[in-house]
Amino acid sequence: ENGEIIAKPRSSYNDEDRKSVQLNAKVKHIIICAINSRDFNRVLISMLVHEYEMFTMNENEDIKSMFTRF
Repeated sequence: ENGEIIAKPRSSYNDEDRKSVQLNAKVKHIIICAINSRDFNRVLISMLVHEYEMFTMNENEDIKSMFTRF
C-alpha cells in the first residue's frame, strides 16, 4: 500500500515460493563460487557501505527504535 515490502511467512509458502527460494540459493552459491575471495569481500563491503549510507530514521520512529534497527 505505502510501498513497504512485507515478507511472506515461510509457513504460508506455496510450491512456487519454495522453488523461487531454492533457485535464489543456487544462484547465490554459483556467484560466490565464481568469484575469488578478494572480489567477494570487495562486493560485500560495497553493499554494506551502501546500506549504511542509505540508513535513515523512519517517520514516527523514536531514536531508541532506530538504534535497535541499526
